[in-house]
Amino acid sequence: MRHFLFLIILFSLFSCKDYYGDADGLFLNYLTFHQEDTSSSITLNIVSSDEHQELTVNFFDEVAQRDIRIVGRPAIELDGVNIFRHTFTKLDPKKNYKYKIEINGLLSREYSFRTIPNDQSKIRIVVGGDTGTDEKFQKLTSLAATYSPHLAVIGGDIAYANGQPKNWKKWKEWLTHWRDRAITPEGVQVPLMVAIGNHETRPLVVLSKKKRAPFYYSLFPQAGKKTYFMRKIGADNVFVILDTGHVHGFAKQAVWMKKNKKKLLSFKNRYAFYHVPLYPGHRSYATPNSIQGRLFWRPIFEKYKFRVNFEHHDHVLKRTHPIKRGKVANSGVIYLGDGAMGKSTRSAEKRWYISESAAENHFWLMDIEGQRANFKAIGLENQVHDEFSL
Repeated sequence: MRHFLFLIILFSLFSCKDYYGDADGLFLNYLTFHQEDTSSSITLNIVSSDEHQELTVNFFDEVAQRDIRIVGRPAIELDGVNIFRHTFTKLDPKKNYKYKIEINGLLSREYSFRTIPNDQSKIRIVVGGDTGTDEKFQKLTSLAATYSPHLAVIGGDIAYANGQPKNWKKWKEWLTHWRDRAITPEGVQVPLMVAIGNHETRPLVVLSKKKRAPFYYSLFPQAGKKTYFMRKIGADNVFVILDTGHVHGFAKQAVWMKKNKKKLLSFKNRYAFYHVPLYPGHRSYATPNSIQGRLFWRPIFEKYKFRVNFEHHDHVLKRTHPIKRGKVANSGVIYLGDGAMGKSTRSAEKRWYISESAAENHFWLMDIEGQRANFKAIGLENQVHDEFSL
């Protein structure tokens, strides 16, 4: 009886505060990649109230279980919020793992994730951006999960919180939808790679980088202070995540790519993901950030023979012709876009560089298997708006 009364009091305390989950209401959890090799590591992120200074993760596979104690750290510029983070390493590729979260003596339901293959077997990726939190994003996220992707790359403009601490509720909503909807039919969580967009930042250049984008740095510090990084995908692929001038400049990242030339060229296939398009599907071709992207990055993309780059920001569906040196060329780079995984679409423009375009909400489904790659633009009703293969 005393135990029952204690649970009632505990529930009352939780319900009168602003906690960050459903079910027991104590946390939100999601997965990212903080190390270069995605086949042997993954990072668990947990968001909770600062009343919880530590928690335990019960981590297990088929043969072993271990308890991992994690101490929380305060989120940047968010009073009352702690972030708990642990990177699992030395994992086996193509393997499922399970975990539970223990907090305040309460145990969560069981969650599971899988590591990415490290060979030439098929890897499936969902790519989208400009999501927001409304019904279309929720529907597309649920639909994307039915395809059992190994990961999702979100190309910026996510919760539309604009880097403002007062808008933390929008991020809680986004993370809740992702946790609850980005679950494959096999019950596996879909991990995230996240690029930064303009709606992740405050337009105050006098602020420090972390204060300009407090949510991004608190929730997705995938490369420490950098908002650009690369990740190995399978045996032959490298994903390059870039920042289109929101925190770090174009020139700085061009230098970084050149310094990493040897590493980039050690992979057979290179793909880039970023927010503002070099080849816009709606906005002006002369948009300043687009001009800078073409000035500093396009020569590198072409010289290093990137296959396909994913762009966002314009809220349309777009596929360009292969482009090289400002012209259509069979040996050029294809640019896919442009966001619209939830937010309202804009008019799709017809331009010399555009092969296919439409004002449609969608996500891109990318299958890579060895040197073969297939790309589909999937709409709200599971229709295929565009498809091509390399």
